[in-house]
Amino acid sequence: MTVVVAMLCDECRSAIIASDRFVGSPDGSIAVEGPDSKICGLGNHIMVAFSGAAPSDDLIDRMSKSVSDKRQVPEAAQSARIAFCDAITEQRKLEALKLHGVKEEDFYEFLRGPSDEAKDVKQINPDTQFLLIGADDRCAHVFHIDGWDKIPQDCNRPGFGFACIGAGKYLATTVFIKHPDIKKKPLSEALFWAFHAKQTANDYNALVSKTTDMWVVRKGDDAPMMVRPELVAKLRVIHDAMPRLTVPPDGVKTLEEIANDIVARKPISASTKE
Repeated sequence: MTVVVAMLCDECRSAIIASDRFVGSPDGSIAVEGPDSKICGLGNHIMVAFSGAAPSDDLIDRMSKSVSDKRQVPEAAQSARIAFCDAITEQRKLEALKLHGVKEEDFYEFLRGPSDEAKDVKQINPDTQFLLIGADDRCAHVFHIDGWDKIPQDCNRPGFGFACIGAGKYLATTVFIKHPDIKKKPLSEALFWAFHAKQTANDYNALVSKTTDMWVVRKGDDAPMMVRPELVAKLRVIHDAMPRLTVPPDGVKTLEEIANDIVARKPISASTKE
């Protein structure tokens, strides 16, 4: 559950990452919007977010039992759920901080592949995937790390420009696929498309939460920049004003005629010209 999207823009001089806050247990018995952002900083120029199963079976068992025992007291049950969310978020952030090379070394060090320490982290939480955005003196980058036995995917290569992970990744991907020139878009326009991709997943997938956190990194800047909540709210206004996918009124009658024709099993000659 969850969705995280990342994209390059501004001729690869900038990168954006956006995430919801949904967390829960692998079996879905506990699934709520967490109180904290799932995007955290690594070093001075890298932001990372994650998706995947909860990090500890023991933690899941304890928190599930706590919620179950206190089900008759809604306030206590909610407190247990929040504690569960906090624990998962913090554990995942600790995992992210152990990723190889992100603190002191150049961003391109990721291309060397995973370290033994990173493999140990993956054993703790085998289903976790990471998206990272960063910038060096060359350009901005997006990395999708999925499985420590492979070299991380550099989405800055030809044919890429975005990456999506989590339960809502396919819905979010449909937004980016429509824009093959995504890497060339100015930051002003790209901010909306990153939000729109994340929010499209929320619109049609119950396992993606409404709250959106966003960060931007740019070549030459000293530090990543957070997109403040009031600015995210303005992006939401634009998204909400966009028409949903519907059939045009003048097309409804045509569709009814097609359906009636099929049901009536009327033969249609291949030589018939429209």
